[in-house]
Amino acid sequence: MKPMLAKKHPAGEVPQGNYLYEIKYDGVRAIIEYDGAQAVIFSRNGRDISHQFPEIVGSAPDVLRGPGVYDGELVVCDENGRPDFTRITSRFHLKDPRESDVDQNPVTAVMFDAIEIDGEDLTHLPLLERRSALFSSMSETMAEGVWEISTAHDDGERLYSYAERNGLEGIVAKNVDSIYRPGGRTADWLKVKILHRETVMVVGFTEGKGKRRGVFGSLVIRDMRGHMIGNVGTGFTDAQLAQYMDHFEAIGYRLSGDGKYFELKTPLPADVKGMKKNASGAIREPVFVKFQNRL
Repeated sequence: MKPMLAKKHPAGEVPQGNYLYEIKYDGVRAIIEYDGAQAVIFSRNGRDISHQFPEIVGSAPDVLRGPGVYDGELVVCDENGRPDFTRITSRFHLKDPRESDVDQNPVTAVMFDAIEIDGEDLTHLPLLERRSALFSSMSETMAEGVWEISTAHDDGERLYSYAERNGLEGIVAKNVDSIYRPGGRTADWLKVKILHRETVMVVGFTEGKGKRRGVFGSLVIRDMRGHMIGNVGTGFTDAQLAQYMDHFEAIGYRLSGDGKYFELKTPLPADVKGMKKNASGAIREPVFVKFQNRL
């Protein structure tokens, strides 16, 4: 069974209405099927990934009270308790995880929906009834740190502010009356990502191609500590592309030592926004905001 998906909602704009709100976990989506004795974990694309997460499979009989099909997210948290996408992907790609891998990056199964319980299809029931069934189907003494039920909130603005302050990926708004649509992506579930703003130094640009021939393709950026953190190629109007290229011509540039981009003779401070950084320090899905100095 494929999981129900959420539609993208404008970043920073919390949906208002008949919703409950949950943290958007930065992990691996999973459907967990339990027959009363053995759990099988399927990825979003239907691949059996059970062997990659032995702590989840092994603890399922102690957590789940009976047969069922559950929807959730597998996450690995960093030292500050924040879901870390890089750490979960390192587990996701292991073919045969050793005990040391499990100890280094322990996985938590965060459940947020019940699709079937004891052979009864729950997809036609509203979300609140499915969540009630989810709580009833799990032991009150769940394996600590291995299984959790996602907390639902009724104040979306407050939850979004919390997620923003704590460096989380975003929130999900779910219509309380929505049924479960396997594989469907509808406005009943809306994901709202948080775009974090950061000051960077623009140290160069790549050559523009196609529609950007004659201007630049993307800006090459480093953080304020001097580390190269990638490129930003969105957030520009056509007028800005031409204006900034004229400025680069004026201050001068040369081909970088590796020949991959053109290096500005004078780096320029700028603001960008994007999702949480990955392990390399690069901003995920960066968007240009502005140069700090008027060009």
